[in-house]
Amino acid sequence: MPLLQQFIDKITRLKRANTKYGMAPHKPVLLLAFIDLFDNGLLTENHIYVDADLVGAFLENWRLLVGKKIVIASAARQSRTIHYR
Repeated sequence: MPLLQQFIDKITRLKRANTKYGMAPHKPVLLLAFIDLFDNGLLTENHIYVDADLVGAFLENWRLLVGKKIVIASAARQSRTIHYR
């Protein structure tokens, strides 16, 4: 199976919370934020840092795709690392 098709299959089977409004959009929006950062040359390591760039990309994608305001807790200001392979 081509790599693009594998990627599409995995995204369509992404585990998402079921809410009273439908499927939660947080994971797909976060994945789009990662893609934006990668596309802009801001992801160059094998680590993703929760920083102003990631939060900004997430909020912008959220605004464009979901349209509702979201509040980021102050804990988001702390440094966290997400590892990927």
